[in-house]
Amino acid sequence: MYDLHVHIIGHDKRIRDYSPNVDTYVLQAEMLGLKALGFVDHYPYRLKNVKKIKEKVEYYKKNADIPVWYGAEIYLPSNTRIPKYFDYSLGHVRAGYNLEEAFKMANQKNIDAIAHPCAYGARCSYARLEQYKNLGICLEISEKGLIYLPQWLYEKAVALGIPLPLGSDAHSPDEMGFPEVVERGLKWTPLEEIPFVEESGWL
Repeated sequence: MYDLHVHIIGHDKRIRDYSPNVDTYVLQAEMLGLKALGFVDHYPYRLKNVKKIKEKVEYYKKNADIPVWYGAEIYLPSNTRIPKYFDYSLGHVRAGYNLEEAFKMANQKNIDAIAHPCAYGARCSYARLEQYKNLGICLEISEKGLIYLPQWLYEKAVALGIPLPLGSDAHSPDEMGFPEVVERGLKWTPLEEIPFVEESGWL
């Protein structure tokens, strides 16, 4: 297993040094036996909070026993320009938008994966996903948002070959892990087959 959705800052608005959180997450990932770890935070955020985080993540990119990446979670729709220093991006669909709109917005913003689909007020009525299956946009299997993921959507994504990466959406290291995903018997996309991982040559 791997985790491509853990938060260093979360929803904290204060200006402070969050970089020690990176140490704790990497240690927890290694204890859980994860094969890779991806950090994301809700962008845009206070840039003063980012410098030390970037330095710490870069350290672990070179020195951790597992691959470590730095991404961003972008609210959709959004006019935000995504900085190039992020390795990948997740799209957090705002309340009231449906799944087809989510794919269209993600495609326009070059978003790599739709985070916790159908969660937090995003609508998830039966969607025609066939037209989006070749975009390379993933649908996240979210541990925290799993309660919102309908079985029909999971089965249709599997049938269409839409990639299903894992993300815990942990806002603290003790929230990492995927007990609900395992209990539900869901199958996720292997790390090396995730489009943005494969195309970037990170492994």
